[in-house]
Amino acid sequence: MVFGRAVGCPVRLDLLRVLGDQGMTVTQAAAAIGVAPSTAFYHYEVLVEAGLVKRKGRRRGCRYVWPDHTWDLVRRQRKVMPEKSNELTLEPV
Repeated sequence: MVFGRAVGCPVRLDLLRVLGDQGMTVTQAAAAIGVAPSTAFYHYEVLVEAGLVKRKGRRRGCRYVWPDHTWDLVRRQRKVMPEKSNELTLEPV
């Protein structure tokens, strides 16, 4: 149930999209997706609770990063998926 709640919000999906391989601070992520830092903080904490993101460091300087097991999946998926969705072609069945 926690996982479904975590990925069921467009803001949280945007935060996951911008996370990258080095992670981000709340301020960086908020600026990247155009929300208030307090909003980004709240949504990152939901993602932490679901195990999709982990917190590195404490207080103001903390970064949110992919857990190792999740980052491996994301990295593999990026290699498989084309850059733009319009590059996908469907073969007739």
